[in-house]
Amino acid sequence: MLIVYTDGEDTRSRQTFGDTRDLLRASDVTVYAIGLHTNLRASARQRQRMLLAQLTDSTGGRSYFPDSLDDLDRIYEEIEAELNARYSIGFVSTNTESDGTWRELRIRLRSDRDDLRGTDVRTRDGYFAAYREPAGPDR
Repeated sequence: MLIVYTDGEDTRSRQTFGDTRDLLRASDVTVYAIGLHTNLRASARQRQRMLLAQLTDSTGGRSYFPDSLDDLDRIYEEIEAELNARYSIGFVSTNTESDGTWRELRIRLRSDRDDLRGTDVRTRDGYFAAYREPAGPDR
């Protein structure tokens, strides 16, 4: 799990957004982001929120955008509660190709239980398949 706290636009990274997203997707990390963007122009604020949300959503995490520092304790408590309530599931893919490609996943909760209706299910949006070099003719 990784918690990112940011107060503005990225001005120093050498990684592109796409490379950062792919690195996070390839890792086994869940990212939570807290963006205190009160000092940004409205257009920049909206763009930064969208980018942070894309990063966190792709890892099964969540983004928070507080209006003030007073909201931080509540946000950290929400993250802690979510981490204490999470489950891990696994599966075996029917696609046996070892081609290293991105494979999208969609997890849905289906239940007849009334207490589970409206439950928020947040998951990673996919995974990279394992990759193996093709065997050469003389190997």
